[in-house]
Amino acid sequence: DLKEAFAGEAKFSQKPQLLLSASVPGNVEAIAVGYDVKELNKHLDMFNVMTYDFHGDWERQVGHNSPLYPLEGASVYDSKLTVDYSASEWVKKGASKEKMCIGIPTYGRTYILKNDSWTDVGAPAVGGGEPGNYTGEPGFMAFFEVCDFLKSGATLVWDDEQMVPYAYKGNQWVGFDDMRSVRSKVNAKKVDCKDADGVISYHQDKQDCSKYYLCHGRRRHHMPCPPNLVFNPDENLCDWPENVDSCLLTSSENSIVV
Repeated sequence: DLKEAFAGEAKFSQKPQLLLSASVPGNVEAIAVGYDVKELNKHLDMFNVMTYDFHGDWERQVGHNSPLYPLEGASVYDSKLTVDYSASEWVKKGASKEKMCIGIPTYGRTYILKNDSWTDVGAPAVGGGEPGNYTGEPGFMAFFEVCDFLKSGATLVWDDEQMVPYAYKGNQWVGFDDMRSVRSKVNAKKVDCKDADGVISYHQDKQDCSKYYLCHGRRRHHMPCPPNLVFNPDENLCDWPENVDSCLLTSSENSIVV
């Protein structure tokens, strides 16, 4: 047993025990048929969930590689092809939340649009996008190639439903992750809405006490307080800074962003 071998090695070497981790799929169908999650949870220190490649040029319509949430009108199947659903499914089947490591792709999946006037997610595609100048692979761009694509004049779009960006130029389309979407994915796992519409959840952030979460079903919307106010977690409302002790920062700390 590998776990026992790690324990023995740590005892012999007098060093911290090696961690045992596994890269596991984000596709919920693969989870259902291929993994005894509760048993794995007894032995693994970390689940590296591959929450990417949900969509790609093997499909004949454009889709984002790693959406956080589904589109409002998504089919039952497509609504499961998201970071949020995948992570929740692993936990639901027995993985400990503290052992979960969510995969974030540092590349984009590209397409050739069938009609360059139709650019939304779900638009018809005829194949993978043109190969990048460096990676040379159709249907794929490294992040630095995405940056070059944007600099070339591509139109950048933020999908407020899926909480991810995409870009297009002519008949070329790419879905990728940027700093904003990565931040959204990290913050999403800090707040659990539990399907409670309208519930306000506080996201403690000393650098920006003016923000809070408003839950709508399983979706978490990062909301701002009005100028010069901060969120008061005790009262569940925006309040004056002097009424919120956790946001009264000293001069040596970061100032409140409003």
